[in-house]
Amino acid sequence: MEVAVKDDPAIMAPQNVHIGRFLRSTRSGWEFELRAPPPLLLVDAARFAPGGGGTSGSAHLSLEAFVAAVLRLLRRSRALAEQPHRKGAFWAAAFPTFGRAREMQLGLERWMLEAPAFPRVVLSFHQSEVAPEVLAALLRSFTSCDSNNGGDVEGVPLEIGLKFTQSPDFGVRELQRLLSFLDALFAHRGRRVAIHSLDLSHNQMDAAQLALLCELLRRNQRVYRIRDVALNDVFFSRRRESDEADAIAELLRVVLSEPLEGERDASSAPLFTMRRLSFDHTSLRLQHFAALCSSLRYGCPVEDLSLLSTLNRVSAEDRKQCWRWLAFALFYPRCTRLRAPFALVKIDLSRIELRVADAKAIQSTLADPATELVFDGRRPTGVAVERVRMQRFGSGLHVYESASVASQRLATLRHDRELEVLASNAGDWMCVVLPGVGLGWTQCTEPSASRSSDYDAATGPLYELTAHRLSSKKTPITLLLESIGRHLSLLSLKFNSVDVKAIAAQCVHLKHLDLEGCTFHGSGSGVDALLAGAGGRFFSGLESLNLNDTDMSSSCIEQLARAVRARGGPRAMLRELRLVTSDASEQSLERICEMLAANTSLAVLELRQLHASEHSASLCDEFEGRFQGELLRIVNAPRCKLAFLSVLARGGSARGSLDADSVAAIFAFAGSAVRRRILWRLSSDGED
Repeated sequence: MEVAVKDDPAIMAPQNVHIGRFLRSTRSGWEFELRAPPPLLLVDAARFAPGGGGTSGSAHLSLEAFVAAVLRLLRRSRALAEQPHRKGAFWAAAFPTFGRAREMQLGLERWMLEAPAFPRVVLSFHQSEVAPEVLAALLRSFTSCDSNNGGDVEGVPLEIGLKFTQSPDFGVRELQRLLSFLDALFAHRGRRVAIHSLDLSHNQMDAAQLALLCELLRRNQRVYRIRDVALNDVFFSRRRESDEADAIAELLRVVLSEPLEGERDASSAPLFTMRRLSFDHTSLRLQHFAALCSSLRYGCPVEDLSLLSTLNRVSAEDRKQCWRWLAFALFYPRCTRLRAPFALVKIDLSRIELRVADAKAIQSTLADPATELVFDGRRPTGVAVERVRMQRFGSGLHVYESASVASQRLATLRHDRELEVLASNAGDWMCVVLPGVGLGWTQCTEPSASRSSDYDAATGPLYELTAHRLSSKKTPITLLLESIGRHLSLLSLKFNSVDVKAIAAQCVHLKHLDLEGCTFHGSGSGVDALLAGAGGRFFSGLESLNLNDTDMSSSCIEQLARAVRARGGPRAMLRELRLVTSDASEQSLERICEMLAANTSLAVLELRQLHASEHSASLCDEFEGRFQGELLRIVNAPRCKLAFLSVLARGGSARGSLDADSVAAIFAFAGSAVRRRILWRLSSDGED
């Protein structure tokens, strides 16, 4: 059945303008396609903002009608969710440039359009004023969707993102307008439109604006529950004594520490966890890393934390101290008595320079954090290691910046908590980790300070670490992985200098490895180390592997293809392989073709498009004809099988008499159905 979309009013904006002209797709080049959400769909709503043409009143109506058209798109897409091919056809028709990759920003592909989570829509008001007319028009559009009872399917609201980036005259008044807009929107209990992301990047903020931003984030934890917040490349005064620098530290406390302070309160609401918090290219100081990392010692309400290129304006000594804090916060064992909910899974530390001295400081910190963080020979600049005073109030604590009664308040812990002790001196003073602050010496008689020794080194979270462009030398990366490799389930090291043998030896729990653009060191080109690591168990345990833009020769590609072919049974782990390399030859493609014929588990294969020749054309035709869209059966996980058997084992089950062969046939039929994708590239996406 064909989908009638060409003349559908849902994809037409006011004045008969095709809405596809205002849609742009974006996707991060580093995201693993099998696991990551499909790309964002940016809607250039700023083109319909007041002042964009016509009279003021008609412009407002245009924006409302335009947003209404976007919401109709989302409703139609959701209605087709159970029919992926029809959904893909619908979105292909919505994009007038679909299929002409050069006209797309990063080229949408059909599988993306059909993905269940596509699209994640964001209304972009880039370089536009946060005008009251715009926010009022948005509010009317969203509430009109509520009144028309057309916003949700099965009680799930439509989700929209908002992007106010590089806004002119972005001041206190604009932030207050945004707060009022969010308050009004979320005042409706039965609302059918939700905000899934808020991007305020590339704006300049002073102390007053940052204070309002803190209030917005506090309300977000209780009311808005926006799960994706971006504060990339935010401009503020970096002077240590400036109010703006202190306000950034307060913002980090609000996001990372305050939500956990009430976690033990039985009357509090369930902990709200953010999906992503991004500070990319926002120039932070040591005091900010101390505030961030000291909070992480007591838990984390954020799943994905991005700190890309945040230390590009600090001294080498301060950067070393920041690496110490990161090592202590993430990888040092946590006291079981102080353990709180810890949601952090992904962390991006790309473009934070790593030198040999930094890597050695990480190793020393994990061996003895007190010596490194507290007794470094001199007071770490910008971190509270002076004597502090704590005073109880109600159910919380005030922390003052010195032991003097007249000292200024440094921070407020809204709920009483036990603090982690790192060191003590011969007297009655202890150095404690102050969440959202850093370190401070306090008297043993102060409330909430006690020494703990029940550190659990055996258990800890596994992280997905993105660390692009850390070092052009292999030694710092090797030393880093010796310290933290066992804590990683995903490692993306794009454009670094690496020793694959060290990765295989240290990253024993790794499932996803991205080495795009890396320079390999050691014997061979890295393939031998990949295949031989941990007695062959390392490669056998990988689910995805990216070797795009590496110096792999054609013979190495053939060697890798033979290995994947030998491990190609239905229980094989590898699901995704990327081999966009300049040295791929027709002979290596023949080996890969043989690999696909024997391997029934590899779902995604990315290859370089060969130069036109009669033989390469026939090879590509064979790939497309035999393997493109091939239906694969992925074996069910043991827990799924146990769940099924537990149902059969019930006394009242009418199927309790099934024999073993029947159960095996059911398991074979019920295996996850995945269609194989062969992706041809002239070059890789490169770094996002």
